[in-house]
Formats: sequence, C-alpha cells, structure tokens
Amino acid sequence: MGEKTNLISSPTGDKEDIYTCFQEELLSYLAKAYEKSGNEDIFDSIKGIFSRSFVKRIFMPMIYGKTPMSTCDDIRNDLKQFIKGSACMKLTNLCYEFWKCKYSHMNGFINLIKIIGWMNSMCDRPVYYRTPTDSMDHSKMMDSYHIWVYDRQLRKKRRVSLRIPSERRDRRKSHVSTFVNFIHQKDAFLAMRVVEYLMSIGGPIYTVHDNFISNAYCSSFLPQIYLSVLKGMGPPLKVVNTFLLENLCSGLTQEDLKTGGLNIDIRYNTQFVLPEKDLDKILKVKKREN
Repeated sequence: MGEKTNLISSPTGDKEDIYTCFQEELLSYLAKAYEKSGNEDIFDSIKGIFSRSFVKRIFMPMIYGKTPMSTCDDIRNDLKQFIKGSACMKLTNLCYEFWKCKYSHMNGFINLIKIIGWMNSMCDRPVYYRTPTDSMDHSKMMDSYHIWVYDRQLRKKRRVSLRIPSERRDRRKSHVSTFVNFIHQKDAFLAMRVVEYLMSIGGPIYTVHDNFISNAYCSSFLPQIYLSVLKGMGPPLKVVNTFLLENLCSGLTQEDLKTGGLNIDIRYNTQFVLPEKDLDKILKVKKREN
C-alpha cells in the first residue's frame, strides 16, 4: 500500500512528522514572543490548544494563499473561550512571522513560483509545466446571466444563474494557485508513473483516495518503484530551473537572449543556480519583446 505522508528526515537520519516539528518550534517561538511583551498569562492559557492538527490547520492552507485575516477567523473560532479581539490578530501575526523568520528560504521559494503565475497572467499566457498535463490557466468569470426554466415536478418556473468564463485571465488566482499546482503536478506525475509501471508488469493495483492497494508481493517493492520514478525526474534544482526557464523564456529565442547579454541555453542550463542578475536580464528582454 502506498500512502502520502508528512515525514521529513531529521539531522540524525530519523523520520519525523513535519507538523510535529512545526508544533514544537512554534510553541517555543510564541513563548518567547509573549514573554517579551509581558503576556505570559495569555500564552499559558492557549498553549494546550496547539495540538498537531491545530498547527496543521494554520500552516498547510498558507500554500493555497490563505490570508492572515482568514486564518485569524479560524483561530478566533477555536480559541474564543481564551482570547478575543485584537489578541487573535496578534497571535495570527506571530504565526505568520514565525513562518517567514524560521522558514524564510521556503517562503521565498513559494513566492518565486507564485510570481511566475502572476507574470504569465500579466503577459496573457498560461503557466507551463513539464508534465503531460502541461499548462494551467484561470479566467475571470463574467457577470451572472439569468435564465428561466420550468420545473415539471413543482409546476412552476425557476430562475437559474449562469456564470460564463471570460477571455480575461484572473491574475490573483494565477498568483495564488501556481505553487500549489506546481507541487500537485509533480505529485500526480509521480503517482501515474508508478501506476503505469505496475500495470506494465501485470501487478494488481487499486486506488482509494491517495492510497495504492495491491497484494503483499507488489507492496514489498512499491517503495523502490517510487524511488526509481522520483530519481528519473532529476535533481530538484533541475525541476525548478526547467519550470522557471520554460515560463520566463516562453516566446524568446536564443538570439533574443544573446541580444540581452545572456549566454543561457534554454534547453540545458538547468543544473546550476540561476543568478538573480540573469533572471533580471531575462525579464528585461521579455518586457522589450512584449
């Protein structure tokens, strides 16, 4: 049986749950913050509520673009017996500050991928992914149209509202959803390759939500299949660079890049960290071409 997990490797090589790590680190961060502001009594009253599931409800939706205000509403509902009003907003802000300070590199990476979605939407283009389902687009909905239909059972008219997608791209949705889709695309690609391999050898497989069910024999070597497919995707840096270059350089030729003072091979220059100055030059070339 194959199943998604939230495990990470610790410095000692042991597997640890990522949200349990968040829970411990967040509680330590909050304790220091409330002690500094002289509100230790508030922290003492709420620290028992910070279970693993509560911490997960705060941080997992962040990659979906959940705002501090929306998170504050959730925290207010969970902690309404302990804190109210501005104290809820302060706690929310501390949680977001913890994420940006403790995991600043991850936060920066997420924002980098999101910016690609916003930029492509501004340039009136979809976001491209290096998988079989290779693009993502979001269109704004037009104003509602109303039509009347006759309900034969109730013998009366009903008004139905229809919202039709327009040709205008939705910049906000493109910005928010790009990182989520980037991860989901890779996850789906990995899962499909594992399924295809099992089918090619005649292995029994049945999917239930995010699990694979198979017999004991196939289950014994399922982890090795996953690892093989994952290695075949290439190093993470190559995956990220390919995504960046295919979206940033879409519509540009090697001659366009050379004219802009760049000596980058769009197809093969993916194994090194892309310098910030090169990314800036690409954007300037793209602005000039558009």
